[in-house]
Amino acid sequence: MHAMMQRRPVRLLPALLFVFLLAAVETVRAQDPVDIGVVTGHRRDTFPLYVPEFQVQPGSMQQLPENLFAQVVSNDLQLSGFFRPPDNVQFARETHQGDLQRGEIQFAEWYRIGVLYLVRGEYTIVDGELRVEVRVYDTVAGSYIFGNLYPNNRPEQARALAHQISNDIFKRITGYDGVADTQILYVQQADSLGRTKQIGIMDADGYGMRTLTPGGELTATPAWGARGTEIYYTTYRDFNPDLEGMILRTQQRWWVSRRNGFNLSPAWNEALQLIALTLTKDGNSEIYTIDREGRNPRRLTNNPAIDSSPCWSRDNSQLVFTSDRTGSPQIYKMNADGSGQQRLTYQGRYNDAAVWSPAGPERIAYASRVSDGTFQIFTCNPDGSDVRQLTSGGSNNEDPTWSPNGLLLAFTSDRGGRKQIYIMFAADGSNVHRLTNGSPCHSPAWSPMKH
Repeated sequence: MHAMMQRRPVRLLPALLFVFLLAAVETVRAQDPVDIGVVTGHRRDTFPLYVPEFQVQPGSMQQLPENLFAQVVSNDLQLSGFFRPPDNVQFARETHQGDLQRGEIQFAEWYRIGVLYLVRGEYTIVDGELRVEVRVYDTVAGSYIFGNLYPNNRPEQARALAHQISNDIFKRITGYDGVADTQILYVQQADSLGRTKQIGIMDADGYGMRTLTPGGELTATPAWGARGTEIYYTTYRDFNPDLEGMILRTQQRWWVSRRNGFNLSPAWNEALQLIALTLTKDGNSEIYTIDREGRNPRRLTNNPAIDSSPCWSRDNSQLVFTSDRTGSPQIYKMNADGSGQQRLTYQGRYNDAAVWSPAGPERIAYASRVSDGTFQIFTCNPDGSDVRQLTSGGSNNEDPTWSPNGLLLAFTSDRGGRKQIYIMFAADGSNVHRLTNGSPCHSPAWSPMKH
């Protein structure tokens, strides 16, 4: 058994990577990339990491699907935006086989072929118990930097365990919490005309897509709710856009708000136990707060303009929202009681769907219509400064939602011809991966961290 080494998390250093790649570039030959859904190139400071197939230990009474752990862990770490596969996977496979034959790791060879981190694992299944052991190595230092034993699992939990392993590796190397075990809600078109749409849920890597709401309904604006165990969304089932809640474990549903007019764009605040949402019950689109049973409505905005799409700040003291009070939709913020309303965006004639990062660098992401008429995703500081454009390219990119560690954004894009869900690295818009395929999907909502 190898306990986790007591060592401070290593923050990734671009300078170290530059030196490493400079030494390795002369010996690493190019290889056609494997199709894993990557849409854009890697960031310049991503780290080459290789995860060979986990070895089955002698005495195991069962084998898992081939490469399950290696594929899931490798993909999770690539989706994080910090890691990438080796430039030549075949070289890596041959080097790993050589290590197995020699009975030791040839760190100099791994360094030569351009791999910075090596993840090795083995597992056994005896009497229905899955036990996995993992070790991570730094090939530059030629040393073991992390190891852990994962006992007492069932074979059917292998994929969930692989996500846990990914998070542990990510935390150990970067110091950040991983999001491999989180989930994403979305809206999926259920017919060719878009008249019916269902709320769906999937793992953060796009695996395990399934619908949560019945067919034949039109639903919209899904959001996560209390303790990450509930969701809220709008349904037109009774011919009015009403807000409904669902307990995920049982799929028990209840009405949250059935006021006349729109009951849209819910945003849950765990600390205050309140939902901010858009209501038109008084004939105009305004932002209110209610509790999860729809009681105690409190109006936060009050003007003839359209105010919509609220989102809470990470410290629960403010909300961002969309308003067209100056003639076109722009991003505003206000205090949690509705006071102190001020405009944040001045670039672009149409800005909408603002979301406040829950962790990491404090940023606000939103969609903005640019000069070619498409919507693109931007971020800014909470005071509206330091505006950065993350997407481009003639297609529409909208509906941003933050990962719970604040490092990634999921969003809707029609770059492939129909709307699908993608993720990207939030700092610069790089490392874009497509998560969904098939029927159009949009309006992603990323879950909070699992506890």
